Amino acid sequence: MKTRKYPIKNNKYGAKKVYAVIEENRTTGFKTLDLAQRYANEAHFTAEVVKFDSVHEYDVYKDLFARQRAGVISELSRQVVFELLPNQYETSCNYRGKIVRKLIERKVNYTADFVYREGGRLVVVDAKSKATRTRDYIIRRKLMLYIHNIKIVEM
Repeated sequence: MKTRKYPIKNNKYGAKKVYAVIEENRTTGFKTLDLAQRYANEAHFTAEVVKFDSVHEYDVYKDLFARQRAGVISELSRQVVFELLPNQYETSCNYRGKIVRKLIERKVNYTADFVYREGGRLVVVDAKSKATRTRDYIIRRKLMLYIHNIKIVEM
């Protein structure tokens, strides 16, 4: 049996990762990073190699990419970070009278899979399956609605 130089890796939920070469007018998916880089280097154009955490996320991106090319949506971007709660500090004085801030809780962020504008409205999209719809995600989804007044679209 033949072994691969770059085995196909799974993400933490068991889904296969996909590497995509993004050109100006299309995207092409590959199973390994090596194949994607070879394809991008052989072509006579500038292309970007992007890793997607699952085949489903790549399919959602292809759909959104096609909608952007058709002019339905604009400003499509990936992996956009929203701050839900800032860092929490405790302020105290040390023995010299100097004010010291000690970090007691780290900030909480939500990283959206895709963000785009449709008719001037900001739309946040998350590629979800039953396995990735965790309690942690549900809490962050509710915080996005409460703090930023943004409802996440699940595809």
